[in-house]
Amino acid sequence: VMSAQHTTQRFARFVPQLRKITLIYCRGHVASQGMRDVVDQELLSVGSNQRHTVFQVKAIARSDPLIRAEYLNGKEKVVNARCMGKNDILKEMKKLSAETGYKPKKFSVNPVFSSKPSIQGDWHAFLDTKGTIKFST
Repeated sequence: VMSAQHTTQRFARFVPQLRKITLIYCRGHVASQGMRDVVDQELLSVGSNQRHTVFQVKAIARSDPLIRAEYLNGKEKVVNARCMGKNDILKEMKKLSAETGYKPKKFSVNPVFSSKPSIQGDWHAFLDTKGTIKFST
């Protein structure tokens, strides 16, 4: 018999894949206005909601604003935040926190895997009947 504590611990195991977000911006450039607004107004509330993520802020002169996300698997994704508003940057940060760092894979539409695909289509029971089926009565 499992207690309630064991069942909640078993199903509550979630490891977020986002390890670190680095916000790079310029203090005086016009294109970094949205990033400056995020850093000044929203970063503390976002950081308190995402305690599993490390937030790093870099003010680099004459640079475009960037959002750099580092994941647990070693992958890195960089988003250019040039001329983005505060809400757009927050939306990108939320999207990056939901990803795993891997590029999405396209699934095959064809369910049959073969080294020599058939020109006429998939096999079926009436393939060799040549259009005439005789039923005995």
